[in-house]
Amino acid sequence: MFRNVVFSIGRLIDTAYGAAGTCILINRQGLLVTAAHVVNGSDENLVIRLNTTYVADYQDTTIQQSSLIPVKIEAIDPLRDVCVLSLKGQVPGQEKKYFQLLKKEAINCFAEILSMLLNVMS
Repeated sequence: MFRNVVFSIGRLIDTAYGAAGTCILINRQGLLVTAAHVVNGSDENLVIRLNTTYVADYQDTTIQQSSLIPVKIEAIDPLRDVCVLSLKGQVPGQEKKYFQLLKKEAINCFAEILSMLLNVMS
C-alpha cells in the first residue's frame, strides 16, 4: 500500500542528494506531510526522491538513478512537529504515475497514518 506514497525527503547539496527524512503523499495534487524538524523551517534546495522499485527504496541512499522533485513548504507547525509540502512546478511526464493514487488507496493510507498519529498522541 505504501509504495507510491512514502518518499525520501532531503536537500540538494551541490549535485548530491542528502537525505533528511521521509514524507507521505496525502492527495493526487501532490500535497505531502512530514515532520517539521525534517525541513528545519526552510524549503531551500528541498526535494523528494521518487521510489524506483519497491517501498524500502525510499531509504536506500545507494540508488543513483532516481528522480528528484523540488518541494516547497505550504504550512508548518513546529509545536506539533508537522509540515505540509507541495510540489514545485510540474512533475515530469513518466513520473506522474507516482501521484495518481486510486482514491481508495489514498483514503486507506491517510486513515492508517491518522490512526498512528492518534496512538502516538494519546
